[in-house]
Amino acid sequence: MSLKKRKKIGYSIAIALGILLLLAATISIWMFNKPHRNVILEKPSISISAQQLIDDFSTNEEQANKRYLDQLIAVEGILQKIDSSNGVRVLSVGYPDASTSVTCNLNPSSNKASLQLKIGDKIQIKGICTGFLLDVVLIDASIIPSNYEK
Repeated sequence: MSLKKRKKIGYSIAIALGILLLLAATISIWMFNKPHRNVILEKPSISISAQQLIDDFSTNEEQANKRYLDQLIAVEGILQKIDSSNGVRVLSVGYPDASTSVTCNLNPSSNKASLQLKIGDKIQIKGICTGFLLDVVLIDASIIPSNYEK
């Protein structure tokens, strides 16, 4: 192969790599600066009881993932547990005598509202479902005031 042909191939490869690098950088910047979803202002796409949500994941996790994963859902149930770790309040919502619950990682702006809650309260909470580990997990959750309209 001649020297001219090698240089031409080298330039072509360098240009292709440069374009790929530029494309990767553009996508990275776009993803990093993508607007954050405002769960507090958004209406839930699904309203369900904690018991039904847990039952759906327990009986058929794959089907439940298709229906609930990455969806903003409103869950109603009995407050079972309140935890705080690293400044994040975590509420466990379920129903009596259940081994599984819905674990809700609160949005920091909902921390103040959660201070009024007591174990055993019937609450409604909305958050983004991330799936089923040992519990059904909702992130960026916020407490729905009792006068909220579905």
